[in-house]
Amino acid sequence: MLGFKPMQRLIPPGPEVVASPTTLAYLAGFFDGEGSVTVSSRSNRPGDISYFLQITISQTTLPVLQLYQRYFGGAIGSVKRPAGYSLTWQWRPHHRGMTLFLSSLLPFLILKKPQAEIALAFLEAYRLASSGQPYRLSRAAREIGEEFITKFSQLNQNPLGTRGGGRRRRL
Repeated sequence: MLGFKPMQRLIPPGPEVVASPTTLAYLAGFFDGEGSVTVSSRSNRPGDISYFLQITISQTTLPVLQLYQRYFGGAIGSVKRPAGYSLTWQWRPHHRGMTLFLSSLLPFLILKKPQAEIALAFLEAYRLASSGQPYRLSRAAREIGEEFITKFSQLNQNPLGTRGGGRRRRL
């Protein structure tokens, strides 16, 4: 992917309604196949690192992504791709909606369940350690960020504990 360009919101940020268990099961299955979740870091200035959770679902059609936006808020944008590729859309939840999204789908997830559990633990641990100041992280918050990056890296190298798992950056 070459970049993410947010489009105008098609549906106001939500969640505006509560999804049924059947809908949550469908969305979890779709996320298992088409979604990704990872913890990353970036350096804002020398010696100043921040950690963040990134959840995305990409698709060449909008209707399913609009369901995610309807139930969990977030933004849908187009993904810039090389010439000859289909236009791709991507949904990303806003930070404040990540816990709702992950905890709602968790009972129905199969492939992404370990990543969702790690992501929820990261959100809670990082919230407690960062004191709401992402650019002035305590040593504990930095250690937590690195710990969760390592956990995702290990999971991505051997998804579901199977042999022969390839080295992947994201699931």
